[in-house]
Amino acid sequence: MIKIITDMFLKRYVKKIISYFNFKELIKYLKYKIYIFKKSIFYKKYNNINIDYNPIVFNKNKFLIIKNLINKTICEELLRKGLEQPKIKSYFNGAIVNYNCDISLIKDKINEVKKIISNQMGFEVDICYDEITLYETSRIENATSSFLWHRDGHFERYKLQILLTKTSPDSALEFDIGTHEINLKNEYEDTRFIDYIPKNSQKFIGEIGDAAIFTTSLIHRAGNCKQGEKRIVLVIPFLSENKYS
Repeated sequence: MIKIITDMFLKRYVKKIISYFNFKELIKYLKYKIYIFKKSIFYKKYNNINIDYNPIVFNKNKFLIIKNLINKTICEELLRKGLEQPKIKSYFNGAIVNYNCDISLIKDKINEVKKIISNQMGFEVDICYDEITLYETSRIENATSSFLWHRDGHFERYKLQILLTKTSPDSALEFDIGTHEINLKNEYEDTRFIDYIPKNSQKFIGEIGDAAIFTTSLIHRAGNCKQGEKRIVLVIPFLSENKYS
């Protein structure tokens, strides 16, 4: 009798627990926490950051806009060189296109952003050079993928996005401020929210050279361009997943 009850319990509840928590991701998350704990023990905050920002507001919102981080001339050079590279990927009939991009022209600015993010996370983060992408979007009729409200499939890391074209309210990256949450379920369908209604929406509308720093665990979505509009941004992630996986 006990065996029958035990079997029933295992079938009914344990499978649900395993399904909900995703133990593979849980183990990965524990490795992540151990990694950042070790990195944070002897971390000394940067005081000499040559970018003006409010760390208290950044810590609260997990989102920061920096006006004119890169001057327009350098942005145009980054854009020209990036578009000369072969396409890495193309999705949805060209609505999303990725290119490689060399950031040597702006390495000093990127290192300043790295200091901001390191101070925010409490340990020295790395720049994910192998994930740096020139990201081009145009009009898509049926919003999906990055155009849906979502969290990225990472526990917690920050990205820098630099505008290489001017954005409109339609094409702008949009965030729901105050939704920062580390989730253990990182499968695609678990990180997309089809019928989501934001409570505190903020759009990253700006000029060429403006930049935003944000955590990937903040709910956000890519804007859908107007007909004939293209939005091109440089995306630089920080904290490589292979450091702890």
